[in-house]
Amino acid sequence: MNENIPRILLVSTRVTAGSVPLEIGFRAITPKIIAGGPVEIEAFVINNSGSPLKLFISADRLRLRPAQYSFEAYFEDILIDDPMADVPFMGGPEGNVIVSAENPWRQLILLNEYVNLENLLHLMLNGTTGVMNLSCNYSLKYASIANDDLYQNEKVIQLKLSLKIYRDDEQLKKLSKKLYNDCLQKPLNTHSLSLLLSLRSAATDLIKKLIKHPNTDVANQALLAYNSFF
Repeated sequence: MNENIPRILLVSTRVTAGSVPLEIGFRAITPKIIAGGPVEIEAFVINNSGSPLKLFISADRLRLRPAQYSFEAYFEDILIDDPMADVPFMGGPEGNVIVSAENPWRQLILLNEYVNLENLLHLMLNGTTGVMNLSCNYSLKYASIANDDLYQNEKVIQLKLSLKIYRDDEQLKKLSKKLYNDCLQKPLNTHSLSLLLSLRSAATDLIKKLIKHPNTDVANQALLAYNSFF
């Protein structure tokens, strides 16, 4: 793999929602992406005007992830599939956030919930690097502050990131173990729990251990994750 291929870690575009100018984008925030490891992306909407805007937000009840986003990831022209591709969309909680010049909307997204990133372990040799091209899609729905109910549908915003991937099995093992140990601490580190469960088959043994966690909620989440890839 050509080490000189440029990475694109932040991308945005300017659109108009009604008469309100917005900047919408995605930013990779995981400092070093290890094949099979967790990848976090920040999605953002910035209001560049003095007029507040109401953004529609929702969650996917069955897939357990934000519903306005979708991603397509390619590694050397090979599509990496969605782990929830066979799960039907059945709606979920809905709400809104007010976006103003003083209060941009930022959402942390765990890419592993949308893409089977553990498949990279089958596409790369240990010790090598590669580039994953990621199409990031956001469905924009908005309303004026004066209108509580009417959300207007806009086209899907599609932007592309290009992420450098390192296959380092020893580093992945260390990271997985750290996340597991975090889950044993009190108070529970829910962020580390989410990251570990998102690794799926890349951390099978550690997820299986969490099934015996004294916290029933953690144990149930681990069991659900474990059963999802067997």
